[in-house]
Amino acid sequence: MLLLLLPPLLALAVWFDGQHYDPGLLEFQKGSHVTSEMAHMFPDSLGPLKKMGSVREYTRENLYEYINGHADFFIGAGFRHLTVGEYGPSGARQPSLVVDLYDMGKPMFAFGVLMEQKSSQSQTVHVGEMAFVADRTLSLIKGPYYVRLAAFSDEGSLQETAALLAGKIVPKTGEESDLSFSFPDFGNVGDTRFIKENYRGMNFLNHVVERSFSGEKGESRTAFLIVGTPEETAALEKALLSFLQGEEIPYRLEPQGDAKIVRISDRYEGDWVLAIGRQRLLGVFGPLRPQHMQRLAEYARQ
Repeated sequence: MLLLLLPPLLALAVWFDGQHYDPGLLEFQKGSHVTSEMAHMFPDSLGPLKKMGSVREYTRENLYEYINGHADFFIGAGFRHLTVGEYGPSGARQPSLVVDLYDMGKPMFAFGVLMEQKSSQSQTVHVGEMAFVADRTLSLIKGPYYVRLAAFSDEGSLQETAALLAGKIVPKTGEESDLSFSFPDFGNVGDTRFIKENYRGMNFLNHVVERSFSGEKGESRTAFLIVGTPEETAALEKALLSFLQGEEIPYRLEPQGDAKIVRISDRYEGDWVLAIGRQRLLGVFGPLRPQHMQRLAEYARQ
């Protein structure tokens, strides 16, 4: 008789225990058992909010379990690891804040994700190295990390909470960001983007920062910048000129001291100009006036 009662009793015990779950255990099957060094970047508290349970961790193999349908974007952008933490008031059973901490491998990759993920309603805020806020979501970058905070209540200041978290995120030496992209003045600055590889279908143009400009008369220009060592820049110049010759695209070289200006008549992209210096390459699509060409030549000689 006791054996017959045992299964129902066990089921009742499991049900009762399930009513007192730990939020960190709820996603036990979805997260990784491996605790990375990123877990230590989640403090026990963020202002009045307390960490709820353990963090969850995801790799390339199971990232789709957390962001199904969007995992390929992050993996293609350089994703290495994701750690997720939940916070809420003391005694809360549901989180009022979820923090996603992505290791994108390189600061430029984190920058690229930040710029792609921001919406037209996003507003710039001064948190981390660069950040945007929209509604109850704040995204920031620090070193190779892209961080997203999603609030589910109006308790506290999301910006202040993000600043507390950013103070706990310490990139390793050599992983600090350099977001001071230097472009000549081509008009009013529009969007800035990062393209990891295969820029405009040219597989040798990788790690590109692109910025749009608008002129006084409504004309638009798009500039792209690649920064590297002198050796990398020389190899890039060789690959580009080889491509132009192979595709029979007319171009003209104009020496500028130690640098070069390349004028290109592309049947697909139209006329565009390239400035090649010792450690950077800058291309511009769109109409350029004499003052713009002068700025481009000065830029190439720097």
